[in-house]
Order: sequence, then structure tokens, then C-alpha cells
Amino acid sequence: MRKPSLSSAAAALLLAAIIGPANAAIIVIAERDFGLDQETTGEFHFEDVPSNVAGDLLEGAGASISASFAPGTTSFQSSGSIAQNVARLRNGTVQTVSNDSSSQTVFFRDTAITSGRNEARFHFDLGAVFPVGQFNSYSWHDLGASAQLTSRAPQWYDLYAADGTAPGFDSTPDVGVDPTTVGWSLVGSVNTRSLGENGQHGVSFSSTTGVLGDYRYFTMATFSSPSTTSFANFFHTFYGEVDIVEGTLIPEPTSLALLAIGGLLIALRIR
Repeated sequence: MRKPSLSSAAAALLLAAIIGPANAAIIVIAERDFGLDQETTGEFHFEDVPSNVAGDLLEGAGASISASFAPGTTSFQSSGSIAQNVARLRNGTVQTVSNDSSSQTVFFRDTAITSGRNEARFHFDLGAVFPVGQFNSYSWHDLGASAQLTSRAPQWYDLYAADGTAPGFDSTPDVGVDPTTVGWSLVGSVNTRSLGENGQHGVSFSSTTGVLGDYRYFTMATFSSPSTTSFANFFHTFYGEVDIVEGTLIPEPTSLALLAIGGLLIALRIR
């Protein structure tokens, strides 16, 4: 059930509207729910960010996810292989609890205390090129009152996309490699920290044309703000789900006008 309006327990932000190819605007929307607005059913509900869904492109039989991080600085927080960890991002559901449930979330930890920011990447392969309408990500964490613990909910990442046909294309660019130098395009960037800490955070990338582009590959370059204390590993986001949704191109106004005129001429000829 959608909420009728934003309340004191919800916050939203239109982060960017980027003019892209053919004058298409790429829209990035982020929202945060907290307090009584939070959902525990495995499905998050926001005002404008779409709810997570089952059966999106990332759950297709040919799709896969991998991850990369800087050796010696970042690793997965929970045990298990990379495949076991990232599989939680494509199971159709988000977290039902707000604590450190490793079975419901994907969480990087910084194994070295540094300054600035640490980076880790998720790589998504849809198995084929699709007209992608939305890229949506979801996170949740509520445990802890200290700054070291509350920073686990906000999402901070750069999103890249590719169809895989560029010369020298690298489908899984490692941390330290600029994806735009190996066949990728930057879709946009997001940082939901301004919405507040803790709670359920949702992010949606979409386009005014209905399609972000014809893509097979996506990379999320995620960032943390490591502490200079022993709490360095507490600053990576607790991601619960990523949805990549197929889109349908919305005809431009000129195209719609031409279709209307064509339909009228056909009707007149029939008469």
C-alpha cells in the first residue's frame, strides 16, 4: 500500500536530472523511510521510488552478479563465497529485519583503516542486451545509535552501464580502473546521506523516454567513508536488493503527432 504523502517519518530527494542522448533526461530519485513508515514484509514502499519486485531482468536465467574490491582494504562482512553473497541482491525480496542479518544483506567491510573513502564494486550481467527502464537499489539498517553504526543505511555509488560492444571492453573493471576507459558510460551518481542516517533507503534511476538505454552490463561503484578508529568496517551500506527493470520507449511528442496525422489520413482514405 502506497503512503498518501510524505510525513515527518519519510524523506525524499530528486538528486539529479541529467540530459542524456537525444535530449533524454536521466532522473535519479532517492527516498528514506524510518520509524513507523518502515516495512517488514520483504517489500519496501516509498512515495516515488518503485517497490522492489520479483522477476526483473536481474533474476533472468542468463543473468549473473560478481564483485570486486581493493585487496587488503575491503572484503565481504559475512562468510561465504562471492557468489553466495551477491545472490542476495537478486532474490526478489529486501530485508525483513533491520539488524545485521547476513542471510538477507550484502555488506562490504573495510579491513584497513584509511582516510577518504574506500570503494567496492558490484558487476551485473543480464546475459543479453535489453531496453532497461529502471535501475533500483534498496538498503536498510537501524541498529546502533553511534555514528559508526548509523552510516550503514545510506547509499553512495556511481552507476555505469554498457552494451559490451566497445573495443577493449572489460565486463568487470576492477577498483582503480575508470570504467569509462574500458567501454562503459556513466549513468549517474547518488549519495543519500543528506536524507539522514538509519532507515530504509531506496534509489531509482530512470529516464523521461522510458528507457535508460539498451544495456547488458551495469557496475555499481559503491563507496564508504572509513573511520580513523577501529570502527572502519561500519561504514559500508547494507544492500538488500537490486532490481533492473525492462522499459518501453515513450514516443517523442513529434512522433506522436505524426502517428496521429497518419491515423487521420488512413481514416479519411477509408471513408
